[in-house]
Amino acid sequence: MKNVINVEVIEVDNIKIHPLLEQFVKPKKKDHIEYTMNRLGQFTPLLGNLVGDTFYVTDGIVRLEVAKSLGLKTLQCLHINIPDEDVVKIRLTSNQRTKMSYSEMMHYGEHMLGLIGKSQGKKRDLMGFDFIDKDEHYGLIGKGRWELVCHLLDLSICASTLRKLMEIKWFEDENPGNKVGIMAGLENGLFTISKAHDLLEDKIKKESKIEERKRRDYEGKVNDVSFHLFNTSSFDLSNIPDGSMRMFIQSPPYFQLREYRNQPDYFIHGQEETLADYIKNEVKFYQGAKRKLLPNGVIVIIIGETYRDGYQGVCTKLETALAEDGWYIHDVNTFVKTNQKAIPHVARFLNSKETIIVAGLKPANETLFNDVTRPSSIGEFKVIPGSSRTTGGKGYSMASPESSITNVFIESVFQKSEYADVEDEFYHQAPTSVNIYEKFILGYSNPGENVGDLFVGSGSGLESAILNGRNGFGWDVDHESIDFCNKRLTKRLEEREQAKIELSIAA
Repeated sequence: MKNVINVEVIEVDNIKIHPLLEQFVKPKKKDHIEYTMNRLGQFTPLLGNLVGDTFYVTDGIVRLEVAKSLGLKTLQCLHINIPDEDVVKIRLTSNQRTKMSYSEMMHYGEHMLGLIGKSQGKKRDLMGFDFIDKDEHYGLIGKGRWELVCHLLDLSICASTLRKLMEIKWFEDENPGNKVGIMAGLENGLFTISKAHDLLEDKIKKESKIEERKRRDYEGKVNDVSFHLFNTSSFDLSNIPDGSMRMFIQSPPYFQLREYRNQPDYFIHGQEETLADYIKNEVKFYQGAKRKLLPNGVIVIIIGETYRDGYQGVCTKLETALAEDGWYIHDVNTFVKTNQKAIPHVARFLNSKETIIVAGLKPANETLFNDVTRPSSIGEFKVIPGSSRTTGGKGYSMASPESSITNVFIESVFQKSEYADVEDEFYHQAPTSVNIYEKFILGYSNPGENVGDLFVGSGSGLESAILNGRNGFGWDVDHESIDFCNKRLTKRLEEREQAKIELSIAA
């Protein structure tokens, strides 16, 4: 039998639910249809049979109920002349719907928001991504249009959630080779849209930090730097202005372990008769440094334990004394030596570690520290399952190409090759490796700032400072060390200038 199809405009009072379907009518969510019909009118006609002056609805029952509640007088109806025996079957088959995927939501949403063909920058302005967390600002499109799309598509999400979903699409469209598993996780039901957006924001923040680190590293290679050496005790820092130093980093003489050359007769730090006197003098050095530091400045002290007559507790006692003197202890790090020399160690294991104390004038804040990183085991941005220890295996996080280094530093002790090219015959009793200094200089200072070493020794700390774009200041009572440091740092500056030339040519 050939169906006869006619569209009629029929008065609402003459439209009824088909008698065979009345038993199937249940209360349904109507707000989305009510919203669109009230704002835009009727788009889709009701389906059913026209019998005389009465139209019996087989598909569109909710639209009929909404029309009555809105006070509409007429509705468009599509007469499809369904035989009574097929009414229920056709209603069931015509109302089958599959759940819309997130990709479909974004695709249809982009069309309905008028974004097709727009540049990425224009899309960002239209959609208000710079104000993604502000409910009162929905970009040039406006909140009302976002809400309309949600209603027209009958989405189970609100306007703010749709916008987050669209930002994820925008990001992946802008970075086609940079898909990291966010959309795949969404489509597979691994996490919610809100969690997916959190992962995206985490990725953006991590990318920003990587770019900022690269900027600092580059600036540290190309900016102009200088060094200043003083053949005096660092008890007296009158040769530098107050508030001029970002950090002091040093490895002071250890308690009763070594005798250093060219020390003054009146005072030899490290040779005090008691540990209490040694600690007291250590604190005095840093008291003098206080007024020379910037407000967010720090001191970094590489200090070893003394085992003469048993464990002395040097490191913990110095940490306590600094805290009592008003310093804020930011961290206590461990330096593990990979090539420790074999020495007598009665009733204990061979000691291969030193302590590195970081203390500041004020409590720690976000401006104090630059994260120092290493290549991560993942090696890329990627959504990964969270630790079962913290999330029960159900959480997800954004892996990065870089990961933060820990506060345990596994490094070799000083190797003479670090300065043999400057003067092969020079000898210092207790130099420290450049690598150890570098991590703290990168972490606690910025290019162009001033870094001091109160016990400059062979100059490893200041070499690290100037090679990373900081100005170096060093003090030592040993004139031989000062003379050598002058040669060493002059040579490194010359090498740095040559590297800058090569870098500019490559660029």
